[in-house]
Amino acid sequence: MSFPIYGFLSILAIGPCTATPHYKASTLSETELLEQIQTSSIEKDKTLSMLQLAERYRLSGRINEAKSLYSAANKSSSATTFTHSIDVGLALIYASQNNTKEAVRTLEENMERRDIFATQRASIYAELARQAFMDGDQETVAYYAQLAREKSIPQNKEQVEKTLGSLGTQDYTTPSPTPVEESSTSPMEEIQKSMKEGELEQAATFIGTLAKQTLDEKTQKYIQAAELRIEANDPFFADKLGVMLPISHEKYAPVATAFQQSIEYSNNQLSMPFQLVFFDTKGDPLEAQNGVKQLVTQDGCSAILGPLLKTTVQGAAQSAQLFEVPMLTLSKENTPLSEGDFIFYVNLSPERQLSDLIEHHITEKQNTRFASLAPDTESSKELINQFEQEVLRMNGTFVRSQFYPPETTDFRETARIFSDKTDPKIKPEDIDQIPPRADFDVLFIPDNYRKTPLITSALAYEGFKIGSFDAGHDIPKTHIIGLNSWNNPKIIRSSGQYMIGGLFMDAIWMNSKTPDFTAFRDGFVDALQRNPNIFDAILFDTLRFAALAHKSASRYELQSNIQTQSISKALTGGLRFREDRELDRALILLELKKDGIYPWLAPEE
Repeated sequence: MSFPIYGFLSILAIGPCTATPHYKASTLSETELLEQIQTSSIEKDKTLSMLQLAERYRLSGRINEAKSLYSAANKSSSATTFTHSIDVGLALIYASQNNTKEAVRTLEENMERRDIFATQRASIYAELARQAFMDGDQETVAYYAQLAREKSIPQNKEQVEKTLGSLGTQDYTTPSPTPVEESSTSPMEEIQKSMKEGELEQAATFIGTLAKQTLDEKTQKYIQAAELRIEANDPFFADKLGVMLPISHEKYAPVATAFQQSIEYSNNQLSMPFQLVFFDTKGDPLEAQNGVKQLVTQDGCSAILGPLLKTTVQGAAQSAQLFEVPMLTLSKENTPLSEGDFIFYVNLSPERQLSDLIEHHITEKQNTRFASLAPDTESSKELINQFEQEVLRMNGTFVRSQFYPPETTDFRETARIFSDKTDPKIKPEDIDQIPPRADFDVLFIPDNYRKTPLITSALAYEGFKIGSFDAGHDIPKTHIIGLNSWNNPKIIRSSGQYMIGGLFMDAIWMNSKTPDFTAFRDGFVDALQRNPNIFDAILFDTLRFAALAHKSASRYELQSNIQTQSISKALTGGLRFREDRELDRALILLELKKDGIYPWLAPEE
């Protein structure tokens, strides 16, 4: 709400901003604050200095001067930035002057907000106690008086006691709680509670009482992050979004540039675009962790999008959890979710894709025997282990797996070994007459759209019945499955007949004719002169979850909003996050055909 303006202080107008920082009293002198108001070139700081001085005047009883400063701030073009602090400051003044109806309502509406001064919170409770005293409600007097004393800090303790002393609150005390044994609340939980409530001074005081060397490593790291936030006054700007990409990485710079352009395009489609703050991780884990600290304590970003690379994401997610900033991670795998409740996964996990593919083959096609052919990397080995476990969980049979050097582009030897034609007793002229070892129904190949066609053509050369190719051996057909890294039309153009019938899961069909996707694709092509891919569509949706910041007064509230609220529509199907903070989306089963990629359709009976 807004109150009438009384008085005027001639200062420069302030530009617009949508920040909602946590406010605390300034340590500057009155003269220094006045000088900062008149000379500061940073508009946000200028307005904040006005409010800090107004609050100082209010606490010292210089009511008219306080009213003039609050009123001048209310007239500035940046008033929406500090709406609640201005409203509360004026309401406290009007309530004390018996202009109470609207003022008291404003105090009641704002007493739990974080984006007001800590001194204002205690004053709210003291004033509500005074109003209850005038109404003769002694129980409410005692309730609010106790809260006022609990929330008071050195800067306003005298003013709070002066107000409460006139009510005789020493005669009205709330019943003592039943004695309990020593609290089971951990030091970390105590600090988190104060930080969440915006009680930075209280958190700092509690930290000062701890013997840090006796605490566990996780708590010590959280305290280090909390101290950095407190030192920076824990800035929070709802309109700032941090983005972490390997912008200058020797190998991944082109990918980072494409992501940056895509994010900028999707951001411009929002009704309230963010001020994007890009941070270059350089692909370095330590740099990424430092980036989280900078984006929170220096830039005041409401949330972080990224990082991109496996080498940087886990450490960055750990830092994001410590600094309590929502992170919408772009990583391929969902392992960052293990760091805690501030981490959200927006990509498509390989585990989810595999689960749907295995279920399809077992239930729809009665194909129960599975094998794999994969790059010899740690991540692939872990994925194949998960693949095997999922096959067994669904009562299928995992027959065998084979790995090949990840850098290879010639798969003839790999296919020869996989076909089990390496016996030296086999004569070269007879090898083509010997059928390959086709002891499985489904072959999983977790490689990209460039290499997978080379693998299937090598398998066809060894005699596997694969794609639409049939060498004439009396063996079962090899059904191939993969991940959404296959989702590129070049996979068909470069593979001939060997990839036809291959299946994979994805969140969207890139040739969809739905109005929303058509509008996105046409606008994207017009702006960036290239066709969008699945990651561009995911980024488009992710920006809409990040935009919940505009309805949030803190990172804690934003974290809760992302976890519990839905967006109205999404290109990639996910409208909300599951309880485990992975996006809840239905995947589409896509099939490789001779003329392109299409949604799989069950054959007509």
